[in-house]
Amino acid sequence: MKYKSSGSKLSYVHDLTLALGDDTITSSTWVLDSGITNVSDTNTVTSATITVSGGTNGTTYKLRHSVDTAGGLKHVKDFYVKVQDQRAGD
Repeated sequence: MKYKSSGSKLSYVHDLTLALGDDTITSSTWVLDSGITNVSDTNTVTSATITVSGGTNGTTYKLRHSVDTAGGLKHVKDFYVKVQDQRAGD
């Protein structure tokens, strides 16, 4: 589980280097629960990065990442981001 505040904009990396071996990423797709925003996403041949913003305090959001590879494989992983604003004084 990853954490962010509702006002922050943070990036998360999905590194598939070990899982891919000699294979490479040819496409990368992110699907996010409603309420959190995909600001941008990029990928290299071995990893993908998404930057997200927004969300409602106390809510956990699923970010599903799917990649297709040059070798014809598909990797899918779910990431969870909980929006948790700090309390005053923290």
